[in-house]
Amino acid sequence: MSDYLTTSDTARILNRAGATVLYYERTGRLKAIRTQGGIRLFERADVERLARQLQGKTAGDNQR
Repeated sequence: MSDYLTTSDTARILNRAGATVLYYERTGRLKAIRTQGGIRLFERADVERLARQLQGKTAGDNQR
């Protein structure tokens, strides 16, 4: 299992569009490194942490 994820893998884990993942990068919610070829890679731990935050926010929104 790799410690880094591509944009598409990150989108799949977060259940979001790839454009949303790029938005999270631009706004600082996720940090990406770039390969020499320009591919963005996200740390798996950061993605999993954000996924938990997003799940908690969604669950809290449903309790109204």
